[in-house]
Amino acid sequence: MIATKNSVKLREFLTGKKSDKLYNDAELKKLFGEDDFKSLSFAALHDLRTGMYLAAFRAGDLGYNGTSLMSDDAGQFNYIYADHGLCWIHELRHYKLIEAFYGENKVKLDNFLTSAWNLFRLIKSVRGNLNNERAALVLEDFEKVFGGTKTGFKELDKQRALSYLKIDKLLAPLWNKILPLHNNEAELDVRGKVIKRKISLFNKTLKGANAGLSKSCRKLKVNFYQKVLKTFNKEVNQSLASLVYST
Repeated sequence: MIATKNSVKLREFLTGKKSDKLYNDAELKKLFGEDDFKSLSFAALHDLRTGMYLAAFRAGDLGYNGTSLMSDDAGQFNYIYADHGLCWIHELRHYKLIEAFYGENKVKLDNFLTSAWNLFRLIKSVRGNLNNERAALVLEDFEKVFGGTKTGFKELDKQRALSYLKIDKLLAPLWNKILPLHNNEAELDVRGKVIKRKISLFNKTLKGANAGLSKSCRKLKVNFYQKVLKTFNKEVNQSLASLVYST
C-alpha cells in the first residue's frame, strides 16, 4: 500500500517497525499517539492504517479473504488483489452519460452500445469453454469495439480510449472463471442499506444532510426555507406533508 503511494518518507519511517502484531482500534489509536507517529500527517496515517488493514485481510486474520476481486473502477479497490476484474455494467454506464445532440452522433453511440453488449455476451458464452480460437475472437472484438477506427464523435471516442486502457480488468473474467462479469449481486446486497440511508437522511456530514433534505423537499414540492425555519423554531413535529404547496 505504501509503495503504491510512492511515499519515500513513509517507507523510511517504517524501517525496523515490521511486526506480526494484530491491533484493535484502541491499540491502534494508542500506537498512532506515540511521539514518532505524531510526526506523520493525517493522510500518511490514513494510508498506513489502510495498509495494515489490507495486510491483516490478506493474511486471513479477518476471516475468509478470497483470491480475486470484482469491482467498479473506484480507486479504493486497487492494490487489494492482483487478480482484479472490472464490472462491465459499471463501465458501460459511462457511455449512458454521453449526450448526443445530433442524430448522426446518436446513431454512432447506439451502434457502439450494441457492439459493446454483443461483446459482453460473447465473453459470457465462451468463458465456460475457452480455447485459443475463442480467446483470439474476444480479443479481436475488443480491439474493434474499444480500440478500432475512431467514430468522429469526440466524447464517444474519448471514452472508448479510456475503456481500452482497462483491457486487463475488463477481460479478467475471461481467464478467471471465479470472477463474474459484473458485481450487481454485491450492489443488490447493499441496496437496502443505501435506500434506508437516503430515506433517513443519515449522512456523515451536516453538508450532506442539508443536501439530502433540500432534495427531499424539492421532490415533495415543499418550501425548503419554511421547513428549515420551522425546524430551528423547534417545531420538530411539523411534517413535510403539511408543508406541501397547494396546487
